Amino acid sequence: YGGCGVFLSNAQHIMIIISAAWIPWLFYFVQKYIREKKVLHLLLAGVCGGLILTGGYPELFYQAWQLSGETESLVQFLAAKRLLLDEKAYVDFIAGQQETYYEASMELEKRVELAAGVWDESSGAKLLEDVRWGLRENPADAGHIWEDVAEQQKEACRNMIRET
Repeated sequence: YGGCGVFLSNAQHIMIIISAAWIPWLFYFVQKYIREKKVLHLLLAGVCGGLILTGGYPELFYQAWQLSGETESLVQFLAAKRLLLDEKAYVDFIAGQQETYYEASMELEKRVELAAGVWDESSGAKLLEDVRWGLRENPADAGHIWEDVAEQQKEACRNMIRET
């Protein structure tokens, strides 16, 4: 895979190589999840997708949409664009595109609103608020607060892995 055209023809574009390097791992963890139904594999697939996005080349999702016609790839491309652009630039980008983009952007906005609601109710949001409150009240204890948070998160991850 590392010697294929994507890598060789884009050797000068490191952001493309960074993103493309994660694609096999994304497929691997998706397939593992489909076969074994372990949440850990789904989470790892999400991490790989995130690393593709943060690799700096969201156009890989656009190319996937062009090749497959799958709306999900277009939604992921728009999610990456939404992260990279400020709000006005993103709206201008969507406004200048075809109707398919608008429909996919509406689906993305539904997902963002749902995720925001889920986050607001999550233990992570509550923990973050507790940390913020603790830092406001006792700034000198910042090191201890972060150590406690890190330990709580490690334990939560261990428990999740044990359950899968």
